[in-house]
Amino acid sequence: MLRFSPSSWYLGASCVVSLLYLQGFLINRVLPVGFQVDYSRLSASWCKFRIYYGLVFAITAPTLVCIAVVDRYLSSCHNANLRAYSSLKIAKCVIPIVITFWILENIPALLVYHFKAPSTCTYNNSGYTIYISYILSPILYGLAPVLITSIFSLLTYKNMRQRIVPSSATQRRDAQISTMIMLQILMIVVSTFPLMIRNIYAGITLNNQKDSVQSMWENFFGQIVYLPWYLNYSSSFYVYVVSSVAYRKQVKKLLINNSLMKRLLSDQTETTIRRNQKKSKIKTELPEKQFKISSV
Repeated sequence: MLRFSPSSWYLGASCVVSLLYLQGFLINRVLPVGFQVDYSRLSASWCKFRIYYGLVFAITAPTLVCIAVVDRYLSSCHNANLRAYSSLKIAKCVIPIVITFWILENIPALLVYHFKAPSTCTYNNSGYTIYISYILSPILYGLAPVLITSIFSLLTYKNMRQRIVPSSATQRRDAQISTMIMLQILMIVVSTFPLMIRNIYAGITLNNQKDSVQSMWENFFGQIVYLPWYLNYSSSFYVYVVSSVAYRKQVKKLLINNSLMKRLLSDQTETTIRRNQKKSKIKTELPEKQFKISSV
């Protein structure tokens, strides 16, 4: 039932992008620290690509969640012309457009980042520094998702309060999707707010002279605020399981089907083994019988 909702498509695409972000970008953090394997030391191209990869997927996932919130607002509007923009056909067009936009928008990262000995991927372009410090980090990663999701959630709530619709399967579906989105918004705010404050502070103090102790403390707190930031990309499954009855049913169905499939495969394997054992036993008994007949 949820697969026919445009909002569920946006949320599903956001989950896939988040998974790609975690699998691709975090592995590049775990390998150097945990296993002393850092491919960026061996290849300048890999140094550029891993930064580019992280930038693209890190911004695409919250963008799709924001669009899902806007879609819920459009679907709750009284104006039929606005409601028409909340459609599955439009969602299937918007998702690849958003992904393509961020792929193209982050291409400058491939140009400005370079390898700096002994093991650092960095950039020294003043224009890109301004973009990272004053636009990307505090606004696109911080203020924009929080403001967009908060404003359109309030507008959606206002529209839903004004609507008088009899109880139906569609209404229950919309209520579940709205709950899923609201919890996802709460997770975005909780995970993004500390990093947003840190990035705003970094932008304000960008040109200040800092001693080694201050830089050390800033780096320390910077690493701490990144921990809740990753919850934004890893908590979708748990949020949807808690908030959606239909989602829980699908998860249970999937787990049960997998367990039944494993049982069927194991039963088929055991049956095949028994048949092979019987065949081999018959083959060994036939020569003995033939030998007895010939000896008589």
